[in-house]
Amino acid sequence: MKLKELAPILRSSRDGIQSVIVYDGDEYKDIENGCSVEYALLHYGDKELYWITAENNKLVLHIYE
Repeated sequence: MKLKELAPILRSSRDGIQSVIVYDGDEYKDIENGCSVEYALLHYGDKELYWITAENNKLVLHIYE
């Protein structure tokens, strides 16, 4: 599934910004660490999303080319 397909349900709350880590599964490294979920959707929305996990109060979005 493309990351952008989750845009209708994946968002920050009205009380604060949801921080995420965008993890590149092809390169085995973090691309972004601490960006907002909206930023991740905007810049990486066309990438394939395989997992969503949590780490230190952040969502980790595992993407692949």
